[in-house]
Amino acid sequence: MERISSAEDLLRTPGAVFADVRVRTGDESLKAANSVTSAGIVLMRADSEKQVQERITELGNRYEIVVAGHPEPVGAGSHSSENSSSDNPHPSSRP
Repeated sequence: MERISSAEDLLRTPGAVFADVRVRTGDESLKAANSVTSAGIVLMRADSEKQVQERITELGNRYEIVVAGHPEPVGAGSHSSENSSSDNPHPSSRP
């Protein structure tokens, strides 16, 4: 792992109340066991559905993961169309 956002980085997101990132820069990345495998979790608080979407977007803009040998970073505004599609009412916010 060349770079991954820390829990402290992610807690700076408005509405973030808890963050736990179990992978650190320098850790060896392992192949994902399944689609629910994650590097950690962030719990957010919001007052409306609109605010949920705004805060998920902000969290996604702050989250960055760079894996050695991977052609491009994930997060920090470089989300796949799967997670940023406007027809997906529940975009992934898992780090």
